[in-house]
Amino acid sequence: MTTVRKTCEICQAAFEADPRVGERQRVCRQIACQRERKRRAQQQWVAKNPGYFTGRYPQLKIWLATHPEYLKTYRQARSSAPPPASGDIQDESTPDFSKHLLAARDIQDEISVKINKSRQHLEHIWMIYKTSSAHVSATLSSA
Repeated sequence: MTTVRKTCEICQAAFEADPRVGERQRVCRQIACQRERKRRAQQQWVAKNPGYFTGRYPQLKIWLATHPEYLKTYRQARSSAPPPASGDIQDESTPDFSKHLLAARDIQDEISVKINKSRQHLEHIWMIYKTSSAHVSATLSSA
């Protein structure tokens, strides 16, 4: 894949476009430029759809009345989330990485326990086999 050198529409800095995006990438990877690009895109969308949000509050109010704990749990989850790392835009979009890492560790622990149990079971079977084969050999040699 060839990389395309482009100029960021926001900060005017030169950058190499991500090969997966290529010609469609218009801004660099800086967080500030990504945020500004998103802000502009949202602003354009609202300009194209001017009546989208009008008259929605009554529906929202009814929905919130039927889901009383939603806002409370949403706000608690958002307030306890760690601040995004300054770096690549991907860091900002995956704040639950530690949760996935903990789940992976739990799975690893579970697998380790099962392997150890299987190993112990196999050792037990091997001991039974050795003692029974020695008993059979002794019986055959005495006969």
